Amino acid sequence: MKLSLTALFGLYTGLVAAAVASPQNPFDPPISSTGHALLTSSRHPKHNVHIKAHSAGSWCDPEVRSWTGYIDSGYGKELFFYYFESRSSPKDDPVVMWINGGPGGSSAMGLFLEQGPCRINKDPSGLNDTVVNPYAWNEKANVFFLDQPIGVGFSHGDYGQTVATTEQAAIDVAAFVEIFFEYFDLHGRPFHMSGESYGGRYLPLFASAVFDNNAKLKKDGIEPINLQSVLIGNGLTSIFTTIDTQYELMCTKHIDLGYAVMPIKACVELVEQLPKCHQMLKKHCLETVDHAICTLWEAHCGDLWNLTPLSVERNRYNLNQTCTLEQLEADRCIDGQLDLEKYLNLPDVQAFLGATGHFGLNSHLVNQDFYRALDEVHQTYWYVAGLLERGIRVLNYVGTLDAACPHLSQEKWMAQMPWTGQAGYLDAEWESWQVNGKEAGIFKTYENLTLLKVFGAGHLVPTDQPENALALLNEWIEGA
Repeated sequence: MKLSLTALFGLYTGLVAAAVASPQNPFDPPISSTGHALLTSSRHPKHNVHIKAHSAGSWCDPEVRSWTGYIDSGYGKELFFYYFESRSSPKDDPVVMWINGGPGGSSAMGLFLEQGPCRINKDPSGLNDTVVNPYAWNEKANVFFLDQPIGVGFSHGDYGQTVATTEQAAIDVAAFVEIFFEYFDLHGRPFHMSGESYGGRYLPLFASAVFDNNAKLKKDGIEPINLQSVLIGNGLTSIFTTIDTQYELMCTKHIDLGYAVMPIKACVELVEQLPKCHQMLKKHCLETVDHAICTLWEAHCGDLWNLTPLSVERNRYNLNQTCTLEQLEADRCIDGQLDLEKYLNLPDVQAFLGATGHFGLNSHLVNQDFYRALDEVHQTYWYVAGLLERGIRVLNYVGTLDAACPHLSQEKWMAQMPWTGQAGYLDAEWESWQVNGKEAGIFKTYENLTLLKVFGAGHLVPTDQPENALALLNEWIEGA
């Protein structure tokens, strides 16, 4: 599918003529840091691409070129992305998408605090106030970081639109992926969809939407997206098992710490409430959906999940660290957040990226919209099962120090999930995962489903164990 170039800002007339005369090569694009290239697709005439291309060494990663900008996923829903080519073989390497959770969390968290090509210095004052990350996930992959849904990060709706459910967001993400692959001429490349936290809810639906959309692409004579796998990191795929496993996580000998985190009295109080939560959530949120009663029980039981680590001033994102209620409410339990927000609100940074608007790492408006829609009280594992039945590989990796989306919860919902490989998965043995000759975790796998527990890591595995997280990605995309 060829792209028709309708307008191009900040480039010489000769480059414009060349781009119109022939399909643009996305890996040898006209480079401009002074303006956007505004392009439209013949297949998507109402979906504009506003993009800026950045030469190697101009920012963040000195080795690779990158692109930033907006793709209109439909009706003025402008989704912002950062795209970095592979440090190895960009013309041949697979494509990896990364999203953060929340709901309402910007993918800039992953880019600048986890596995992106660079980290931000303390108290940044300019575009290049960054340091290279040697364990970036673009070592052997072309990686894009997507801010979604609209209202998150730099993404926005031109007409004040909002998105309040993962089902709605999935439509926009599938449209984004289709346009992104068309513009960058990526059809046929292996595609891996990854993310963390609320990504455990997002990714199964997003990947399913991409997979289902392939039927339409085939019908229209277009090469489908070569979706290979989904990587869920410390995901909230089941709020039910997340709440159910709080006692075992906090009140029995911890797999990483070697001791029970909470005092006995608090544990007794906790375990007495959990059966009622299980019963009421199942009755009012699954078997029947009574919006008002489900909301009340979701709030009460959610507090058991969210506030239990805080009762002993432990960081719910890493039980080996401390965090107060005040820090949690201010979204400051993770180091580097203030510097990240300062960096992306610098005028020269926004001008370089082609981004507009005040940047906030977490959108509480989006979070509350999803909460009011009861988006998290679904059995998302049905989408995971659907992907497995269609041959898509699924990796669920989880840091064992995480209390936000704990490893015991992942283990439980994966055991409960009905699919044709369920019996084989339940019979599979745990094996040691080695990185550079040292045990870095344990895993079990059957057919195309794998659960990996990463030792010494909390909610943000690439932050806590960067070398091991890179090994995890490379082994997975290479099919190991």
